[in-house]
Amino acid sequence: MNVRETYYKPYVPLALDAILAAAQRVAQPAAGEVVLAVAPDGKSALFSGGQTASLETFETHRRIPLKLRLSTRSQPLVAPDSKRLAWTTGTDLHLADLPGGEERTLKIPAREVAFGASSNELIVAAPVAAAAMKTFSANIHLETSLLVRVDATNGNKTELVTFPFSRTENAVLSPDGKRIALVCNRDESRTKEARIYLCNADGSQLRRLSQSRLTVSRLAWSPDGTALFAAALAEDRNAGMRYYGEFDIYRIPLQTGEPENVSKCGNLTTAWFAGGDVFLYVGEYGIDPTKQGLYRISVDKLAQATRAFPTPRFTPLSELLNRISTQVSTAVGPGAIEIVTLDNNVVAKAAQAFAGSAGTAGNERFDFSEASLPALRALLNRLPYKYEAVDRAFILGAGSYYGEVLRKAGRAEWRFMPVPFGQWLPGPEPEANPLARALLPFSAVHQFACGSEYSRLETEATLERNAGDGQRLILAYPPNAASQLLADASDPDYSTALKLLDAGEVVKAGELWTGLMKKYPRNRGLAEDAIAACEAAGLPDLVKYLVHRAVENGSEVPQLLLRYADELAQTDPAKARDAYRRVTAGYFGTGDAFAKLGKLYAAQNEIEIARSCWRAGYLRADAKVKSALKKLLFPDAPDIPDEIPVDDFDN
Repeated sequence: MNVRETYYKPYVPLALDAILAAAQRVAQPAAGEVVLAVAPDGKSALFSGGQTASLETFETHRRIPLKLRLSTRSQPLVAPDSKRLAWTTGTDLHLADLPGGEERTLKIPAREVAFGASSNELIVAAPVAAAAMKTFSANIHLETSLLVRVDATNGNKTELVTFPFSRTENAVLSPDGKRIALVCNRDESRTKEARIYLCNADGSQLRRLSQSRLTVSRLAWSPDGTALFAAALAEDRNAGMRYYGEFDIYRIPLQTGEPENVSKCGNLTTAWFAGGDVFLYVGEYGIDPTKQGLYRISVDKLAQATRAFPTPRFTPLSELLNRISTQVSTAVGPGAIEIVTLDNNVVAKAAQAFAGSAGTAGNERFDFSEASLPALRALLNRLPYKYEAVDRAFILGAGSYYGEVLRKAGRAEWRFMPVPFGQWLPGPEPEANPLARALLPFSAVHQFACGSEYSRLETEATLERNAGDGQRLILAYPPNAASQLLADASDPDYSTALKLLDAGEVVKAGELWTGLMKKYPRNRGLAEDAIAACEAAGLPDLVKYLVHRAVENGSEVPQLLLRYADELAQTDPAKARDAYRRVTAGYFGTGDAFAKLGKLYAAQNEIEIARSCWRAGYLRADAKVKSALKKLLFPDAPDIPDEIPVDDFDN
């Protein structure tokens, strides 16, 4: 296969699982939040969510809001004594005392900033002015920089390391204050290559430590000063692409300068170091959301947790794709890819061949479990963005594996039409109905090969939700027959009910809807369709009848339970309370449901339980419901703020 040469670094979920089992999760950012920095004393972390920033103490999990606008581009750092924050905007250097000091600006251009021995000493990678480079080629695409020491009290600067056509970054002072470790490209100054160097604290005696190429995200000293720790991505000289969220943790002894991969998982977003501990932020797309967060573990304990795992290696992408294609072709039959007609036996063979050949690239877990989907997604994300470069054997193997994972997980079933794979063409998913949805495994792989922005694989959470809703998933082949295959897999009573409703046979349609909702009690889409159709036809009595029949037949659809409870709140509070509780116990529990449940408890003089419901409801409610809940929670405080801190609920 003629593909642009890139290197595939595997993601090893077993190693990540071992790390997380041994580590302590110290914080879990909310949706939309990112971790900006961890304090060097390991006691707190800086978070940003949109336009706001906050400092959280791990011991108490209390947040201190900061009146600062920070982002990952600012590269903020906390001082060793945790009393000051420094960050850069590229044109200026910014400082703020913690926890709530005002921002102060030093008119010093800075690419990166680090603290020295105290919060008043800064080590800055300062860009060289463009005018100083005007005599050199305009094709030099890397800006040069100096390493300077800055006195934070007065802004005075002292040059430490300077040389032409070089960039410096990740400078860190040793624990004894005598040496600086940094990353620079002095010896390959006209390239992007960069290596780790050491120099004295005054910038003298600069020497290269490591011959290995690492794309370093974070650099730190070990507490005893005998080694460096790095969050980095190892690179082969010929690997032309770098990927976010593929970092590992490396230990680099000063005696040898050779990095040792101690995390071996290949899927860390970034990390910070505090003494001998490393804080790992695990938040990459495809990682189980329940495992995401900020974890703390000592570097020694990290190495021990992954000792049994081999170090992930880089595999040339062309080699890997050729290996997979060859194995899949052999499994299906020589020369048979174009003429083979798919069935359960063929896709099982192709999937097994794919799993065996792809798994040899670096110890990934292609074991047909749902936990292997992130590894499959990671591989597909490396495909060259050119469909012709990825042959049909690869698409057959990867698509079969994806489909077999869904089937073996008990979530889907194959449906085929007798069309040779040589005639297969990709296509869009047909419109689903509440009872069935068609997935197109081979088209999903093709979208990745084309670099489509819509490329995706179903996640475990999506599959669980579909199964919980009672929606049937079919794996359709070929795409142009998916609509027919979808119709064949759907309950015939559903389409019959729609036709009866269109014909004005409302009573007969209602009876079919009732039977369907009894058959599929957790199917939200079915219930919503039935209620919407009857409401559109102006049949409120039928709506009420369907709601009562569905709930009394065991429906767990939140919308139906809410309607049912609202109607019975006055006439049968016990049944209403039971229905509200069923809503609030589920994933779709709303602030409104908690508010109404609390009112029923309050009516029975169970005030503490009622207040517990209202507190839970406030955290989930929209603005209108929040306003009502504030009056219930704080009847004697009319001027309470619109947003009540969680801690204030207990006051």
